[in-house]
Amino acid sequence: MSNIEQYLLKVDDDKSGAEHLANDTAKNLETKKTSLIEVVQSLGEYINDESSSIRSKAVTYLSQVIAALPNATLSRQQVQVLCQFLCDRIEDGGAVAGLKKLQSLGRFDKEMAVMTLRALLEHFQDLMIRPHSQRLQILDLLHELMHNHRAALQSLGDEAIVGITDLVSGEKDPRSLMIIFSLLNVIMVEWDITTQAETLFDSVFCYFPITFRPPPDDPYRITAQDLKSRLRHCISASSHFAPYAFPQLIEKLDSTSPNVKKDVLQTLTACASSYSIAAVSNYSITLWDSLKYEILNVQEEDLAEEALVVLQAIATRLGKDLESPSNSSHLARYIKPITDECNKQLQEPQHKQAKPTGSILSSLATSSLVALYLVVKATIPPLLTLYQAADSIASRKAFLEVLVQIFNAAIALDRTLEPNPPGSDGQPLEPFKDRLFETFSQALMSTASEEVSFRTVALNGLLRLCQIQKFLQNSEIGLVIQYLDEIVLTTDSGGREDVRNGAIDGLVIMSKLKPNLIMDITFPAFMAKLPDRIDENFDAYVITLEGLARVSVEKSISDTLIRRLLNKLDIVLQIEGQTAYIQALLSTIDYVLSARDLSQDPNLSTYHERIVVALANKAALASVSSGPSILNEPLTLEILGRLIGKIIRSLDEHRRKSVALNTYTFFLDDEASFKPVLYTDAASEKQRLTMILSTWILASVGSAATVLYTADDEPELDSLLNELTRLALSETVHTIRHYILKQIALLVNRSSAPQGPADAFRVMQNPLNAAQINEPSGLLDATPVVFWIAKALLLRLARTEEVLDHVLNLLSNQKYGHASARGFAVLLAPDEILSKVNGATIRLLARQKVFNICVPRLARDFRAADATVKPNYLIALSGILRDLPKDVMMLEVDTLLPLLLQSLDLPDQEVKAATIESLITISQQSPTVVEGHTQSLADRLLDCAGDPKKNMPSQYPPTTVTMSEVTAIASPSEFSSHLSSLDPTTTVIISFHTPWAAPCAQMSLILKTLASSYPPQTPPRVSFLSLDAEVLPDISESYDVTAVPFLVIQRNEQVLEKVSGSDAGKVREAVERHAGKGGNTGKMGLPPALSTTRRADEDDVKFKDEGDEKARTNGEKEAGGSNLSKYAPGANDAATAPEMSSTEGQKEEVEGRLRELVKAAPVMLFMKGTPSAPQCGFSRTIVGILREKGVRYGFFNILADEDVRSGMKTFSDWPTFPQLYAGGDFVGGLDIVKEELENNPDFFADYVAAPQGKGGMAAPEAQKEPATAST
Repeated sequence: MSNIEQYLLKVDDDKSGAEHLANDTAKNLETKKTSLIEVVQSLGEYINDESSSIRSKAVTYLSQVIAALPNATLSRQQVQVLCQFLCDRIEDGGAVAGLKKLQSLGRFDKEMAVMTLRALLEHFQDLMIRPHSQRLQILDLLHELMHNHRAALQSLGDEAIVGITDLVSGEKDPRSLMIIFSLLNVIMVEWDITTQAETLFDSVFCYFPITFRPPPDDPYRITAQDLKSRLRHCISASSHFAPYAFPQLIEKLDSTSPNVKKDVLQTLTACASSYSIAAVSNYSITLWDSLKYEILNVQEEDLAEEALVVLQAIATRLGKDLESPSNSSHLARYIKPITDECNKQLQEPQHKQAKPTGSILSSLATSSLVALYLVVKATIPPLLTLYQAADSIASRKAFLEVLVQIFNAAIALDRTLEPNPPGSDGQPLEPFKDRLFETFSQALMSTASEEVSFRTVALNGLLRLCQIQKFLQNSEIGLVIQYLDEIVLTTDSGGREDVRNGAIDGLVIMSKLKPNLIMDITFPAFMAKLPDRIDENFDAYVITLEGLARVSVEKSISDTLIRRLLNKLDIVLQIEGQTAYIQALLSTIDYVLSARDLSQDPNLSTYHERIVVALANKAALASVSSGPSILNEPLTLEILGRLIGKIIRSLDEHRRKSVALNTYTFFLDDEASFKPVLYTDAASEKQRLTMILSTWILASVGSAATVLYTADDEPELDSLLNELTRLALSETVHTIRHYILKQIALLVNRSSAPQGPADAFRVMQNPLNAAQINEPSGLLDATPVVFWIAKALLLRLARTEEVLDHVLNLLSNQKYGHASARGFAVLLAPDEILSKVNGATIRLLARQKVFNICVPRLARDFRAADATVKPNYLIALSGILRDLPKDVMMLEVDTLLPLLLQSLDLPDQEVKAATIESLITISQQSPTVVEGHTQSLADRLLDCAGDPKKNMPSQYPPTTVTMSEVTAIASPSEFSSHLSSLDPTTTVIISFHTPWAAPCAQMSLILKTLASSYPPQTPPRVSFLSLDAEVLPDISESYDVTAVPFLVIQRNEQVLEKVSGSDAGKVREAVERHAGKGGNTGKMGLPPALSTTRRADEDDVKFKDEGDEKARTNGEKEAGGSNLSKYAPGANDAATAPEMSSTEGQKEEVEGRLRELVKAAPVMLFMKGTPSAPQCGFSRTIVGILREKGVRYGFFNILADEDVRSGMKTFSDWPTFPQLYAGGDFVGGLDIVKEELENNPDFFADYVAAPQGKGGMAAPEAQKEPATAST
């Protein structure tokens, strides 16, 4: 039995076996065991069979044989013969796949491309009624022809345009539309469409505005934005569309849907940016007239912003390549009515419509320097005049705000444009410089200090003038700096901090623009304000220091400032100045140094000597009354320690090791009166306070330096650990004990031993024994030691299970369980001392592992615990959750929620606060989980608020071919080797997991399934890797893996995206976004959009005057746009959306309704809005005419009913509103009504209302339609 006979028998029940037969035939052709003519002859009786099904299967067999052949197998003559054969059989089905393979071959020429296209066009009526899967194949073939043989298709001209337009018309499936819009965009942009512009425009605009809501499991991942974007590219593709696009887009601005309006505005922007200057200019004034209502009568802020973008796009287009601000230019004619309207609105500056004028003018002025010139010339003189004439601060403020927005435009242009064009007289603002500078200076310095908002606007204006390039002279900028200095340094700056803070911000800006002026003017003025001695109640120095710190952004300024501040510090210490003053000076130095890279600073040695050594000496001596006592305050020592730490971390390793040797001696020799605190029982509280400073030194020297100080001067870490434990247990001052605990944690965490110091776990289990303390009562005080050692071990993931088991067991103890519960808040809390910058080992997965072990155990033990200790478990839980990442918390949300609800019943304020924060996170991330507990949660929250005492994966089809797999990586070298072996174009999917995180198992399944959808290629298109994040911590931390499962997508060593969690949809979407859908190289399983090159003669398109063009309509298609959300493919196609119902019945229903509506009153007005509140000028005018004539009329607000609004255009064959009917017959719009009245003043005589009533009452039958006709 021949292969074709076996194929026909198998193809229905065993598609894989049938495909194998076609592949076998292809192999025989490749090895010359059979010939092409023999294969074609074997089809003879089947391709002529009476059954269309058999004919289709035979052609499909041949197509599969062709598709399986290597590219070089067929000769040009064979390709031509096959092309002709398949084109002749295209209506039998199956031929399209073969043609797609043929057109990809190098021997497929122009004539064959034309033959293929004509075959498709000739049978388009038959092809387009086929199931969607087959239509999609046809469109895919068209797409490939356009991509590979564009010139051949273009040579057919109008024949191809009309044919392709017919072929794709009426399509509604989103997948097909993505291809159609891409195809048509090429034709619109690159071909001569002069004679077919209207046809092409109608073919795409019938879908506008497009609406699509993809189903959750859509495998193609097409979004509404994808469709909108491709449709928008088509509408804006050619200037030939301007006469059709602009009027209809303007009409759609009347929509009551904000989404539709936004779509319209974004499309207008695309058109204005793309169409020729002549096309845009022809409609620019009309566009302004339509857009100004959106801007001046702001109802939706985002829509007003979009409308401003349109205005700017028009100005940018009209100003392209314009070198002179001629009043006759397209740009000048466009800008003039806009500036006229703005000047008119500004006559009443407090009116609502005056507020957006600044934004309008700024949008225009930012488009080009010529536009700025035109705006400035038209608006600055009247603005200055209005400002001088204004009789209220509020009005003057409004004018200043508009000027500031114009200044902002000038600054923005400085960053983007070349020097001034000829004819603009330099900077457009130059002629008004003196008046503007004087106006804003007087507004800032001569206005009552209580007028804070007014002075703030004036200050901002002066700063903007300084920022305009080459506008103000240095003397003028210096005067502004003096104003700012005066505001900051004046004791009473109006009693308002806003102006003072604004002045400081201004000085920061000036320090970047003019650092020399800051050095010459501000620096001396500020330093002169810093006294040597401060009165107790005088805190002005804080403001001065803040200003100095913030303006010292330039190195030259900061170097001088630090030197001066250190000198001042020496003086203040010598005279025993105020403690708060010392702290402020130290904080200022710390702030300035924080903004610099000290490791490269040439003054680092000076800072080491003057700050680290000298101040540490003085602090130590102060503890024994041999130095300035003000350095022995806890807060002062903490600020000094933080400052010293920054400098020590920047030292080289040799000097840091030297510092480490002085951790407890503070660079003092043995003869000094100060003795280290360690290993002595005689240290006073003042001496013990130095442990704060030693903690910062210990932290900043890093893990490489060794602290050499024990009882016998031996480098034994265990001995030091035991001594620090003794000090912590015996310390009565909370702050000192807190810092000793941090030292213990540092030593344990930074130990070179893999599991920490040998004695660390022993000390954690029995701190009293380590400290040689025998009192049982001391166990309660030992709890902090336990948890700080536990923290140190857990952060480095050392003995994690043992540590957590020990601290969890403490919760059940009646005596110290509560203290232990409070200790859990320490475990995961970030700490400035125990941090990576100080050399601590902090594994990014530590938080998740602690959470994964603790939460199930807490939930289990809570249920079994005695009622007296149950609160301990809830307090411990709140401590863990307080510093946990949101994505980690959501992994155990089902276990957490019941415990959190019970935590709200506890009296502890901090526990409640942490619990409520966790509940907020859960409700935001997974609201459905909370739904079942809504009542319980509400009751508890209300109880808290009312009592102040209490309230302080997706499934994929199996495949029979070899697919990609997930590669497990076991070592860093294997990881590096694998990455280096990949092609730069390969997308790498790196999955991080751990065995103890349950969601990782789900992620593993998701990754294996995803990998199976990608066939192997050379070079590989995608590579899936799997790494144990805990086994390979260096790799996982290089990618900032803080929780598992965690996915990294990268290409050519560049990270493209990261995904945390095991959400199958998010993972698949991310992978497909960067690697394409499995089995297809295009985005979302579809071919990518075709690239286009705009025609050189695009800007030569000619247009009639705007007034000669009537607004067009696309009939029924234009009216309603396209809602694809309810489209459903055929039964055999992959579903993309819910099923939709037929629209034919709806169309007839609407037409019947309209026939009734036009007769609802003797005179029926279809308008925008209502007679008492018209929504457009034309509607307002026609209402006035009807009232003047005393006409009895009914009305219908078309903005309230989209069906009627769109249907009336077709029903009346009239594209705009208002529309007037009399006696059931259509009269026309406003212009027609006016014309009728001019010809016949008694035109409405038959419809005048009776004397006892005024016009406006609709007929009774209209009243029956309350949702439509109204009075």
